[in-house]
Amino acid sequence: MCLADRREHFANLPRARFLSALSAEGIPASAGYTPLNKEPFIKQTLDSRGYRAAYSPERLARCKEADLRACKMGFRAPYLLETARAVAGGQFDLPKLAGLPMEMARAELMNLPGVGRKIADCVLLFAYGFPTAFPVDVWVMKALKQLYFPRRRKVNLRWLHRFSEEHFGPHGGYAQQYLFHYMRMKGRKAG
Repeated sequence: MCLADRREHFANLPRARFLSALSAEGIPASAGYTPLNKEPFIKQTLDSRGYRAAYSPERLARCKEADLRACKMGFRAPYLLETARAVAGGQFDLPKLAGLPMEMARAELMNLPGVGRKIADCVLLFAYGFPTAFPVDVWVMKALKQLYFPRRRKVNLRWLHRFSEEHFGPHGGYAQQYLFHYMRMKGRKAG
């Protein structure tokens, strides 16, 4: 099947069938990511499942780096500490991100210490409900290379991001989850 055929097939897949396909693969799928950027929705969902916010930015900002490392934060500890201090001190406005276009929100996040494109896209997809955000980790990169470019020896990350934007469009976040899950499960079945 050529790329044009795959793109056409994916673009015409109705959302309900797409979500059903995700569920059939064992991926929890809801009506979409859009309600996730609504604070009452998040609070209600977490409260109903017995989760409570353990650490506010203010509480984390009072920690020492050694405390965070003791919690297995590893190399992320200084980044988390600096970010918590910026949020607690009012230098970084997390709620503001929800009202920005995705590219601007990504750029804002990437100004935080230790935040690159992948982490920014994860935050945009899972915390702020940007359904076109497409985090590329090693699993997604493997999936894209194997499924879409098996004959290309080298494919750079910038090119993969551009491809995912054009190919998956408004369903990029869903596609990313499907590709990630597919590669993880494929590895288990083969082993």
